[in-house]
Amino acid sequence: MSGRGLDPKERLKRRSDFQATYQAGKAIHGRYQVLFYLTGEGIERQVGFVASRRVGQATERNRAKRVLREAYRHLKPAVIPGVRLIFVARSECAEARSVEVLAEARRLLGGAGLLRDGGAPAS
Repeated sequence: MSGRGLDPKERLKRRSDFQATYQAGKAIHGRYQVLFYLTGEGIERQVGFVASRRVGQATERNRAKRVLREAYRHLKPAVIPGVRLIFVARSECAEARSVEVLAEARRLLGGAGLLRDGGAPAS
């Protein structure tokens, strides 16, 4: 890939992977998103993005996921390896500014100890 998007190997796709992360992992709640994460031996860094119908119509759900993907793209270099992440959009995410979602994602990942050296630059 061109370096801008996610490599297909990095995306969570199977329902079983999502379920395992939800059940065996931990969750941190924010205003715009909920971060589920699972760490352990043999886990490759993978990420999934979810926006349920509670977020809104299809265009609002798509925007929420797009904003979450962009926030993760900025933070990806600072995320530790060996972690599986799921970002679940909350209803406020569809209306939020991208910088607010990015700041919250940084805070959630940092609070979970999933960022190297305190996180990415504040860009």
